[in-house]
Amino acid sequence: MTSPATKASDGGLDYKYKPLPSRGSFRAIELKGLDCSGFWPYTKETLHIRIVTIGLDERGPADGVGSSSSSSSRRYEALSYAWGAKTGRRHRVVIETEYGEERVKSINENLFLALTAIWKNKISSVSSECRLPLFADQICVNQENEVEVAAQVRLMGRIYHQAAGVIVWLGPSSRGSDGFFDFADTLCRRQDGVACETAQLDPDRRGKIHTAVVDWCEHRAALGAEQQSGTQQQQQAKVSSPDGDDGDDENDQGVVKRFCAVTEEDCLRFPVTGYAEVLRRPWFGRLWIIQEAALAPVGVFLCGNRMLSFDFFRATFLFYCLCSRTRGLLASVKQPQLKLPMNELVLQNDVFEFARPYLSIGKERAAIQGVFGLSRETSLVALVKKYNVNGDNDKVGASQPKDRVFGLLGLLKDPGLFDYLDYGDAAKAYIGLVRHEVKHDVDILLFAQKEMDKKKGVKEKAENEDTSLETLPSWVPDWSIGRLRIPHGYASLTDGPRYAASRDYAVLSPVGDKPAVIRGSTLRIRGVVVDDRILKVGETQIRRDADRFLDYAALKRYFDETDLFLEDAATVRRDSLTSEQRLQTALRLTDGGRTLDRKDNSLDDLPLEALYNELQKTGTINVRAEQARETYTSFSNIWRLHSPGAYESSWLAAFLPAPALTSLRYILFPLDVIGVALSLAWVRLYLIVLAFRQQRVTVALPTGRGNDKTTSTGQQEMIRDLDMQLVNHWSMTEYKENIARNRGRRLYLTREGRVGLAPQDVEQGDMVVVLFGGSVPFIVRKDKEDDGHGDKGVCSDEVALPLGKVMRCRLVGEAYCPGVMNGEALVGTGEDDTVTFLIS
Repeated sequence: MTSPATKASDGGLDYKYKPLPSRGSFRAIELKGLDCSGFWPYTKETLHIRIVTIGLDERGPADGVGSSSSSSSRRYEALSYAWGAKTGRRHRVVIETEYGEERVKSINENLFLALTAIWKNKISSVSSECRLPLFADQICVNQENEVEVAAQVRLMGRIYHQAAGVIVWLGPSSRGSDGFFDFADTLCRRQDGVACETAQLDPDRRGKIHTAVVDWCEHRAALGAEQQSGTQQQQQAKVSSPDGDDGDDENDQGVVKRFCAVTEEDCLRFPVTGYAEVLRRPWFGRLWIIQEAALAPVGVFLCGNRMLSFDFFRATFLFYCLCSRTRGLLASVKQPQLKLPMNELVLQNDVFEFARPYLSIGKERAAIQGVFGLSRETSLVALVKKYNVNGDNDKVGASQPKDRVFGLLGLLKDPGLFDYLDYGDAAKAYIGLVRHEVKHDVDILLFAQKEMDKKKGVKEKAENEDTSLETLPSWVPDWSIGRLRIPHGYASLTDGPRYAASRDYAVLSPVGDKPAVIRGSTLRIRGVVVDDRILKVGETQIRRDADRFLDYAALKRYFDETDLFLEDAATVRRDSLTSEQRLQTALRLTDGGRTLDRKDNSLDDLPLEALYNELQKTGTINVRAEQARETYTSFSNIWRLHSPGAYESSWLAAFLPAPALTSLRYILFPLDVIGVALSLAWVRLYLIVLAFRQQRVTVALPTGRGNDKTTSTGQQEMIRDLDMQLVNHWSMTEYKENIARNRGRRLYLTREGRVGLAPQDVEQGDMVVVLFGGSVPFIVRKDKEDDGHGDKGVCSDEVALPLGKVMRCRLVGEAYCPGVMNGEALVGTGEDDTVTFLIS
């Protein structure tokens, strides 16, 4: 028996979830009505819903064909939205049960706004004439039942794929969002339909058409405003594809002509500010949205009471790509006296950064639909790397660290292959992922990185709440850290490794021996020791300044420290390198061998040595300028320290010591009043002269970028010695980019005199090893209890390594060690020389 009905207005009873009938079923809601009570501005809205159960088609995705709890087929839609802050305002909805009773449930404000907007505006992704059941996970999944949550998470991909469509809620409207949605709707509904027509073309044809339009705009700008009323024949004569023909065919040429007309009319009216505001909505910062929006066959964006289909949104983005290249050209022709607002010029490039999550959706939709030669991903690890290795870019948000893995399962071609993953906590999910992958690719260990700069990390607060990551084994990558970088041994995530440190390791392994085995939280893997002790660790690192450009002063100090390390290495080895060998080693240590190994000591016929020397000069200038600034600052600090207070007091101290005695008595008591007063006056005069020189005589450093540092006239001769062609050459830019990727690494010197690069948390006493199956060497730290000697788990100099035995250690990270990057460490090594590493 059930209890009598209780009205929501009287408080109501909380809704109690019933268990789902099967593993392939889920709940959906039916919107029943919206009640308003009270008087403006104190009106209160109450949403009435009904929960139904729908069964998924076990045969696979079939555009929403499923079966309800009564075994009848039902179509449904899915809602994609941002949950919002857990501590935000809550709203109650009234749930009508199958027995005619009313129960209440509390939901986040953003979901409430989405449901009310859908009801008021009769929004549907497929038809406005009927209301389909709607899947919204906050209501449809019992969030307090961890078992149900884990089961439903595995169904998310199928739920969104089999839905008739998806409604994306971007949040309440604003002036900027309304302007953008209205402009996009008008643009895509034009009678000629050229924007949507062009968006459906393959990338090559679309690129040719866009290039032809840009060429036409450049031609218009070259003609000038006085000739802007050219005939259609003049326009057509200037429109051609990049290869010289008038488009691929006559149809493409017609598209180009129509697109030129649309561009001329609408390009300058594009609401850049409103578009940027829409792309910065919280929805675009969620990892889950990629699969939610990519899997559904059709969808709409809903922002307040404005709606835009997926096709229209995509066509508008592609039109913006064209506008970003033509706005300045057309502005100079149509409105030569009017300049584009500075904020729009800045946003014009920032929009592409804001649009990165949307571009990910477009690529995944194309892969799922099998267009443009793309196909769905079969490797979960590849997806996890793709959306979690962010380098210097902002990371796509996830409310929980485990969502870094489970939020991508639905994008896989066969997500059922990964049923072994445990949704219980992030650590178990991360360990399970590596357990599956390390059998095939030991380089997964290269992603076991530490946060390079915790102050600049972008970890979300919710991600820090998962305490299971605090005990994560050293060999397991933490996909939730703010800055996860591409390993230094790879040019990109899609390219293969650049090195082969464990080449031909199979001959050293027993028959049938697996390179890596995981038992509990311990990784068992065989390898060889390259050097059993690091004697010295560098203090300087390559850095970037506030503008994210290379800090040349820090780079100069890094170069100088490299020279010192090479001298110490020669002393340890009791030999000396030739000048050429020393130069080659120094060049490799600047960027981890990226440039020298790939370009064979040249970049576009420019010797790498010349680029290196120019950076040395630039760094020296910056160091001296920095020292001059520090000197100026120190004098200023002295003046502030000894100044009696106000400016007038300094004049009193300089010319009238007696009246100033009262204000100066505390600092002048033990000293001669007249001598100190004269000294203060002299310091003040010197500061005035120094400030005058600093303001009047400054020159810009030729760093090849707009926001240059400055230096005093004392460095002018050094600046004249710089080769400006070399400094601004594209090869120098590429070389500096390679150097910048070396940030967060420190030099090390081993007992055998090897100099290399290691992660910033490397310590004295760590070891350099080659793990079988790995493409680069690794740094490991021997456990203290393994031998009972040394500090911080480090072997003492007297303890020899156990050859052919077992060693317990922790993984520090990847290493760069010239001379062993391509299998040299395994040459002449026997099976007895191998070590079994137990990495915890």
